[in-house]
Amino acid sequence: MDKKGAFDSRRVNDYYIRAKENEIKKLDEKRISLEKQILAGKEKCDENKKLLNRIETENQALKQQYVNLVRMVESKGLTFDIANNNYDVKEWDSLILAKRGLSYIVLSKKGDELEILDKDTSIILKDLLKEKTNYSFVVVRVTSKTIRAQLRINKVSE
Repeated sequence: MDKKGAFDSRRVNDYYIRAKENEIKKLDEKRISLEKQILAGKEKCDENKKLLNRIETENQALKQQYVNLVRMVESKGLTFDIANNNYDVKEWDSLILAKRGLSYIVLSKKGDELEILDKDTSIILKDLLKEKTNYSFVVVRVTSKTIRAQLRINKVSE
């Protein structure tokens, strides 16, 4: 019985050792897989940081360009060429900007609708004509085909 008992315990011992070795092998494989995932994650993170830095730099440059353009518009104004469909408009007449939905429309002082400004222009004007901003919109030239008007924006100082 000793031999048989020793044989059985040896067999159990070998089985236990093999099971633990397999468990260790699986854990090592999992560790290697996780290390690869961590490394890939770090590389992706580094790429994203570089991309973020590049985008932030571009964003700062665009913000500076925008500020410069706004200053230029404030100092020089915007000129609009409007098709003249026999409107009763004379040089130096004031025009009115009115908001309709998401767009701005140009009205004569009599209330005639001269032009509906496109979406992009309306977005820009919305930004420029914020609170504490005055503007003058004046006809500077009238021909049989076009009405040239200038929009001047004046920030109200507090």
